[in-house]
Amino acid sequence: MTKKSEAYYRYKKAWENGHNFPYFDSEDIEQIVFDLLDEGAANEALWVLDEGLEQHRNNEKLTKLKILVLIHLGQIELAKQLFIPYRDDDSYSSESLEFCFDVVGGRYRSAVRRLIAKMHKKSISPVDFVNLLDEMWSEIPKDFLCEILPLTLTHLNDNVEATARIGAMLMDLEKYPEAIVAFEKALDIDAYDIYSWQDLSRCALEVKDYDKCLEACDFGLAIDPDNPLINFVCGYVYFIHKGDLQETVKHLLISKSYFEGELEHDEITLPQDEIEAQQSCTYDILGECYARLGNNDEAIENFKKHLKLSPKSHDGWFKLSLEYLDKGDLPMALESVDKAIRLKRSFLQYRLFKVSILTTMKKYEEAMSELDRMIKMKPNDYRLILTKAELALGREMYDVADAEFRKLLKFNPKEEDVRNLIRQYFESIGENNALGDDTENS
Repeated sequence: MTKKSEAYYRYKKAWENGHNFPYFDSEDIEQIVFDLLDEGAANEALWVLDEGLEQHRNNEKLTKLKILVLIHLGQIELAKQLFIPYRDDDSYSSESLEFCFDVVGGRYRSAVRRLIAKMHKKSISPVDFVNLLDEMWSEIPKDFLCEILPLTLTHLNDNVEATARIGAMLMDLEKYPEAIVAFEKALDIDAYDIYSWQDLSRCALEVKDYDKCLEACDFGLAIDPDNPLINFVCGYVYFIHKGDLQETVKHLLISKSYFEGELEHDEITLPQDEIEAQQSCTYDILGECYARLGNNDEAIENFKKHLKLSPKSHDGWFKLSLEYLDKGDLPMALESVDKAIRLKRSFLQYRLFKVSILTTMKKYEEAMSELDRMIKMKPNDYRLILTKAELALGREMYDVADAEFRKLLKFNPKEEDVRNLIRQYFESIGENNALGDDTENS
């Protein structure tokens, strides 16, 4: 999560209380504008700049920042008019605006290559170069970025921040192998760069290079043992790749403590939606681990937290139902599997599980009705017909059972377990060769 400036919070508080725009230093206004742009509120940023320029008339920095905001809002002609006095001043800020005008004018290829040449000549710094790319990220075609970004790595003069940020850009473009190269290069420059270890582990996970992923996690955790993001990645890999439940729980509990506010950490800069996705996944995996370890209460607690964040997870509701059944809480097991079914009506596994719960609760009519609904959906699924036949037989509903078993004969199923059940039924009523095979040799 990106932290906002103190000035931003003062501005928001005044706004919420209905006050007029308070006085701010020009530096504070800049910071408020950057915070607003970071959350996509360009129109509000423009209003703040207009108010700020009333307080600081002819302030060059604020005027140039207004030009930048106008470019983002597509008000190019007004931006160009405001830029006229600064066009030939040879300052970095004016060069930056020239770059932005070139990009929105469709001259992004020459603009980026010109920046690379300036960086190679050390006219601009690698960090300034990356800042400008970041500024116009949404305006530059992604195909071109995929092509040019890997080539920039040789021009960054061993600047770890710029190298790692190029890696992050490649990761955003889902160019994971290229991003891995960038992060490894950043770590060659500075082996203690925790952001690069974080992102290297995530990229390695994306390409399913689990050994590289765990190696990156190990190095990262040696530097920052409580890093919640690296612990999440590490726990995830131990679960899906190694199957090591104890290691999984150990790492994910650290992530969980961060998500629940028990652990503060400044090195996490993921968007809020990605944080919430990792939090939901953490609860889900912890629930599965505790379920396999036989701890129903912890499993249920974590599945419920997962479902609070991801209420449309049909698989989550089903797993919660399994835990309630294992605990002996049949009403809650039934309620949970019903929610799974509402989200995934066509998934017969959930419906069959509901039938088993209803049967255990001795709600036989409801169980039979549920089976009839499934058979209507899948009339050629003979395992459903067999389930109904067995349920009817167990309830001494012999006419229903006989009718269902005779339906099964038409399918002539090949699975030996199904054939044995059918054979046993017909032998019990004296029809020893109903399947048409030699029962002694079957």
